[in-house]
Amino acid sequence: DALQAFVDAQAGIASADLHTGEPGCVLARLTLTSDTRETLIAALAGAGFGLRSMTEPEDELESIFLKLTSKEAA
Repeated sequence: DALQAFVDAQAGIASADLHTGEPGCVLARLTLTSDTRETLIAALAGAGFGLRSMTEPEDELESIFLKLTSKEAA
């Protein structure tokens, strides 16, 4: 509940999906309106939350296709 309230109060988060993980851990999938990861990490730490890891999602199929076709053209 505390993490949900924190996320709801943060600017720059377009959507949040929180799931209970291991005891004492929450998996949060956030969609950001811009790359504010550093600010978000600092805010989490300032609010007393820990952070185990942060990863970017895998590219979507369309993005992968565009990368592959642009490399072949070059």
